Amino acid sequence: MSDAQDRFCALWQDAESSLNAFIRMMAPNSSDFDDIVQETALTAFRKFESFDESQASFSTWVRGIAKFEVLNRRRSYARSKIMFSSETIDLLEGTAFQVEEEKPDERLDQLKLSMGELDDAQRKMLEMKYIHGYDSERIGKELGISAGNARIRLMRIRDLLFEKMIKLEPAR
Repeated sequence: MSDAQDRFCALWQDAESSLNAFIRMMAPNSSDFDDIVQETALTAFRKFESFDESQASFSTWVRGIAKFEVLNRRRSYARSKIMFSSETIDLLEGTAFQVEEEKPDERLDQLKLSMGELDDAQRKMLEMKYIHGYDSERIGKELGISAGNARIRLMRIRDLLFEKMIKLEPAR
């Protein structure tokens, strides 16, 4: 492997967990998540010669690439199950920067406490989506509700969880 390839791999490893968190926030399902990560890695590797550390950190640079991959995926879903507007993606990108700066254990503790405040039905829906990788269609079938209702409930649960985590954040 060349020095540039070694450097790319090292930088990718350092940025991978925050990048994955950023992409996972916007990916509609695990297969989209995997595809977006792969496309981001491929694009970043191809454009690595243009990466300039004096302009941005590798994490920031690769997150920009991921943002465009997510937007491209979003365009491909133009008439189906779009989750986020461009403005929301920009907001989530800012949130991902904050998450990166925080201690992962602290965020995990906040998440655990917040999850504990959800009721069993809410936790079950999140488990179906994020542990088992079920799409809204399957969640709806399992719970006897429509796929649209499942999507709305999941959105509300995520919003509630986010609000609970915000309340637990230490003052900055």
